[in-house]
Amino acid sequence: MKKEILGIMFDCAQVSTSHALPKIVTNKNWFIKALWIISLLVSSAYCIYNLNKSFLYFFNYESITLIETHRLKSIQFPTVTFCSKNPFNPLKLKNYQNISKKINQIKSYLNEGNLSILQFMTYVQQESLQNVIEYKELLNYVGYELNDILIDCRFGDVVCDRSNFVNLTNPKFGNCFQFNSGKFLNGSKTDLKQSKAPGISTGLKLVLFGGFSSSEIDLFYSKGVQIFVHNSSTLPYAD
Repeated sequence: MKKEILGIMFDCAQVSTSHALPKIVTNKNWFIKALWIISLLVSSAYCIYNLNKSFLYFFNYESITLIETHRLKSIQFPTVTFCSKNPFNPLKLKNYQNISKKINQIKSYLNEGNLSILQFMTYVQQESLQNVIEYKELLNYVGYELNDILIDCRFGDVVCDRSNFVNLTNPKFGNCFQFNSGKFLNGSKTDLKQSKAPGISTGLKLVLFGGFSSSEIDLFYSKGVQIFVHNSSTLPYAD
């Protein structure tokens, strides 16, 4: 039985595609046999070593991250939008009944009875949320204007003026104003501003008025300014 098994192994070794096994089996010179055996053992050990190394490297799940740093001469400065947290200017609301007569869309509704300031503000905000374009004129009548909020503006060492801002109507805050929107106040296009160095001295500096106090509406609307810093291609929404 053993001789049959050895005979099968001998025959398999003779026809093996490995270079070493046929040489070891068929060669009658023991010195050459020894050289082939040593070569087979060394090559097998080296193969096993590399396979083991490859498996260990693969199952470690190592990754190589390449980080490159590029120094830019300038980057696009973001668009800055600011709004008064109170969409209603208390000084203008003193004449809210006269203001309402100028707006044909709500004239019939308001003339039905004497509305309080709170009822008037609630109606205006509800209607403007549903159709901000139609009630944009009304928000302009009762809201803050740019001259009411903007006290001082500087971009770097350059003084900003009113033409650097555009008006934007926000359903929640009413009149908002954008700096570096890519447009002038008259609607003409302009290039977006670039920032060439970091720091406060080279950025945008604004001095803004937070709003008037009013005993009638301070319980419903807070004073202050909401500021959005965003890309020029996006619109700021409070929600």
